[in-house]
Amino acid sequence: MNSFNEPLVLSIDIGTSSVRCQVYESSGRAMQEIGTQIPYSMTYTPDGGAFIDLQSLCDRIYQTIDSTLEEIRVKKIPITAVACCTFWHNVAGIDASGTPCTPLLSWNDTRPETILPELCRKLDPQSFTHRTGCPMHASYLPSKITWFHATFPADAKKVRYWMSLGEYLHFQLTGQRVCSISMASASGLLDSTLCQWDPIVLNAIPADPSQFSPLVDANQGIQHLHPHYTQRWPELRHAVWYPALGDGACSNIGSGCATPERVAMMVGTSGAMRAVWRGAYRNPPEGLWCYRIDRDRPIQGGALSNGGNLIDWLRDSLDIHWPKDTNTLEEKYRYLDRALRELPPDGHGLTFLPFLAGQRSPRWNAHRTGTLHGLRLSTKPIEIVQAGMEAVAFRFQLIHTLLQNRLSDNHVLIATGGSLLHSGAWVQILADVLGRDVFLSPIAEASCRGASLIALESLGVIQDRLEIDLCVGERVSPRPEAHTIYQSALQRHVDFEMQFN
Repeated sequence: MNSFNEPLVLSIDIGTSSVRCQVYESSGRAMQEIGTQIPYSMTYTPDGGAFIDLQSLCDRIYQTIDSTLEEIRVKKIPITAVACCTFWHNVAGIDASGTPCTPLLSWNDTRPETILPELCRKLDPQSFTHRTGCPMHASYLPSKITWFHATFPADAKKVRYWMSLGEYLHFQLTGQRVCSISMASASGLLDSTLCQWDPIVLNAIPADPSQFSPLVDANQGIQHLHPHYTQRWPELRHAVWYPALGDGACSNIGSGCATPERVAMMVGTSGAMRAVWRGAYRNPPEGLWCYRIDRDRPIQGGALSNGGNLIDWLRDSLDIHWPKDTNTLEEKYRYLDRALRELPPDGHGLTFLPFLAGQRSPRWNAHRTGTLHGLRLSTKPIEIVQAGMEAVAFRFQLIHTLLQNRLSDNHVLIATGGSLLHSGAWVQILADVLGRDVFLSPIAEASCRGASLIALESLGVIQDRLEIDLCVGERVSPRPEAHTIYQSALQRHVDFEMQFN
């Protein structure tokens, strides 16, 4: 047990399906006996909507903090700082009284795709991407805000501020309205070369610059808690509250992928491949993006809208004949893993375009939906699951081909994210498709840990730790025969995709 003579960080990680709180020591080690995770669900609609009531989500976050603090009180643990990370590309409208007046639109709400032709007439897509680091897509805030004004004009008139989830949470708890450079860099509203709101974009959308929060860097915390929450959480009254960061940025830091020699390959609800460096911002290759962890550390890569959510949907939708002793989700993971390992690579002959939640890297087609080709009466449900995993691996291969030109030849791939770390069969598929060794991250909650490490760095507790944190786990090597088979299957996948362009 920690002697409590060193700073301890309470880290809050808000993903698209759960909220987690964990306490971290100055070494970056999680205190396993303290922590809470509470699940929640977005609302999904047939027209591509993905949203949630912002205040109800904040209430869920507060419950998570409540539960964690109950354990902290018992152990009398002093908290020095509070770190936070949330999923990127979300936004909600806040009225003049500080109350949400719109739902929180999630990153995978594809309804704003209808506004993209209008935006492309106002903003040249190529120069937009070069300045902001973001492709022109429904995920980003220019399309979300423009779409909301066009679709709900009466509600849009009530909006005094546009805020991300992390901004609103920080505003409620501290009274300070700020947006981290990390969160802003993935909005499509930031000039990432200058780290300031982009006036060209703001002039092209129905929003006033005053509606966006002042920008701060990751290390700009505030030692103030609103009196209401001081009464609720007296243990946090002296803590430094740091602005919310993007969970993808924190995931790289938390998994030890803080240099361009170590590339994070994450599969949680969605998927992403990302590399970090210290230095100047670089225009992303076509098909990829470039965000920021802070002013000094850009992060570049590609993102998939379909990762663990695709496999969850397949698992829940297909008539898989579970053994009698398979009741829990963990048992189902283990059963699928065993069954998948018995199947030959691409033995099903299926071609799967896995775009159930839309398409992002590398083609960024907001109109794309999922397609499964090659079904026969002999096709088994487990083969469709396998085809889905292989399809996601093919998308990672397309991202890696674009990204590797910016990486050293000896870079290593680190697998992270709950969906990936739960499935050794999926990791093997990825290694086989990519034709490279894949190392498993031993860090179960990389985003949560990464947010705490950045807070500890900001406190001056750790220096250069982010570059030397090289913890890796098991190595999964590609099988040469499987790699050959998958290269042919990848070409079939791409050819099939191009028929729909």
